Amino acid sequence: MNGLHDLLRPGWIFARHANSGGFEVITARSLVLATLNQGKLRELRELLAGWPFQLYSLTDFPNIDPVPETGGSFIENASLKAVVMQSRLGA
Repeated sequence: MNGLHDLLRPGWIFARHANSGGFEVITARSLVLATLNQGKLRELRELLAGWPFQLYSLTDFPNIDPVPETGGSFIENASLKAVVMQSRLGA
């Protein structure tokens, strides 16, 4: 397959839910959106509806700080967030 499926990598990450405190396994069929912005999350959930994976956001990882947006463009910030979050989540 092409597109977003090519970005997914096998592995297991355990996420602690902010509300329940319980754990859930995040698998290769998961996508973590590195944002706390509820408007962005709503938009992205609508755009990605129907894709065969579970979406998570930073609200699902209360012990992980947001990545500062220090890039000079949207692309630089998105790339920075992807690399840093991959490292922090151990993916």
